Amino acid sequence: MRRVAAAFALAPFLLAAAQAPTNGTARAVPTAPAAKAAPAARSAPAVIAWANRADAHVAEARTRTLAAASARGLALPADFIAWVDANPIRQATVFGCCRDPLPVLLALRSLEIDLGADVVRERYPQLALAFALEASYRAVRTNASPWNDGDEAAADELPDVSPRALLQLTIPGDPRVRVDTKPVDRPLDRDDHIINFLEDHPQIEVEVETRELPPLEYDERGVAKPRGKAIAVKKIVVRELYAADVIASAALQAEFMSYMTERGHPDVKLDCGDGAVAWRSTEAISDGDLRKRIAAAHELFQAAYRAKGRMPNERDRAPT
Repeated sequence: MRRVAAAFALAPFLLAAAQAPTNGTARAVPTAPAAKAAPAARSAPAVIAWANRADAHVAEARTRTLAAASARGLALPADFIAWVDANPIRQATVFGCCRDPLPVLLALRSLEIDLGADVVRERYPQLALAFALEASYRAVRTNASPWNDGDEAAADELPDVSPRALLQLTIPGDPRVRVDTKPVDRPLDRDDHIINFLEDHPQIEVEVETRELPPLEYDERGVAKPRGKAIAVKKIVVRELYAADVIASAALQAEFMSYMTERGHPDVKLDCGDGAVAWRSTEAISDGDLRKRIAAAHELFQAAYRAKGRMPNERDRAPT
């Protein structure tokens, strides 16, 4: 930071030097009036003073952080610390950007242990710094949330810097275990019937809206004419039935309840309105009871999907 501040303070002098001739021939260098140069001259000491305070802050944070690591018995290689210190911007990023720099420093070292020094120090140092900073102020839950991948609060434990082998990335297989919903060796349960209703139902027609470019047209010379802008086009798509379709349609809800009653489950009831969950629908905004019934219907179908292996039992783990 001191170097950057000094460069700003010396900018007028560097400009004059750049304008000087290199062949030994004297040349007049235009200078600004004294009155206009005064503000820059007055600001230089202030900039340098600010840089000195910033450097002092980073130095104090560095000393405090290394002492905290030592007090916890956390050994950090000397060459790792030397690498952090070797670049002023890197050093300021690690020690000067957070109130408590220890999680940042340890996260950076943990990444180096997992990925190797070459990856962190040589190939992707900026990305490693970004990950270390981001990981320093979040706590990861076992289950990811739809909104923030499980980051809800400050991390409750420090990154692991214990010796270990390099990280070996493995991609697991499909966690779902598909269950036969038409078995011959057991009676069908409620969830079997729910899945069978959805999967055996005739395909439905759904109107979808897309945007398409008009077809190309050519003039008498065979040259393509300017193409117009994309326009909204409505199409009818034929596809299988989804649970969301049932929740969105009063007719399908009645059909579903009749199906379940015929198979010994008259207690399964749906009352989600007609189109209440459609795009731009506002019906459920002011109707709390309707929102509860829609949520209960979602849980009914999702429970069946999970029980019969049509969707995972839980969300993927949050990234670490």
